[in-house]
Amino acid sequence: MGAPARPAQKSHKGIVSKLATATTMLAVAAMAVVTSVPANALLSQEDLESGDLGVVRSRETQTLPSAGAQAAATVISRDDYSVTDPAENELASRWNDGVGTYTNDSSSVVQWPFAVGVPISSGYGYRPEQPAGAKPFHSGIDFNPGAGSPIQAIAGGIVTSVIESDSGLGVHVTIEHVINGETVSSIYAHMQFGSVAVYEGQTVSVGDRVGLVGSTGTATGPHLHFELHLADGEAIDPYAWLKAHAG
Repeated sequence: MGAPARPAQKSHKGIVSKLATATTMLAVAAMAVVTSVPANALLSQEDLESGDLGVVRSRETQTLPSAGAQAAATVISRDDYSVTDPAENELASRWNDGVGTYTNDSSSVVQWPFAVGVPISSGYGYRPEQPAGAKPFHSGIDFNPGAGSPIQAIAGGIVTSVIESDSGLGVHVTIEHVINGETVSSIYAHMQFGSVAVYEGQTVSVGDRVGLVGSTGTATGPHLHFELHLADGEAIDPYAWLKAHAG
């Protein structure tokens, strides 16, 4: 008679397999709970009552103390700046209204063709000794602020002519204005090629850039030859007119 049979032992692999299955089922059940429970169910009662859910709170202002107990705080505003035109800044630094010919009022509806007072080398009328090729009668006045200086419109108006030429008045622009019910036209001559900042038919405001001082056309050097004409085309003394209207 043989030895009694021993009960079969469960294999190690079978136990491990059942444990893995149980773990997997627990993980699936946990995931189901997380995905099915509302988000606010996981929040405390204090969170729900605060009413600040989803609100991003701004952090406190950070400061960097400067050296010295008495150092003053500096507040920087992004809107607290201005742009300075390089050409106008150079013109102002060169003359700074110090030549005595005139003082420009930047708030006036009629202004001089330059933002600051600049030298006037030749006036309106007959000249005993005119430059070679020029007419005996000088129908305008000549401003001498230096080559490249910015020229501005003396008043609001409409650009009636833009001519690019190297003869006569050279590169020049004509603007028609109505001042106190009177129609006058201003002419800006001998400007640099490529510097004209307006176009024919354009409406401009007082102080708008017209161009830059040059020496195109019949000119012995860089300057602005400036003329004023009445509605019938008659030339008048620009200096006297500007003194009366622009101060």
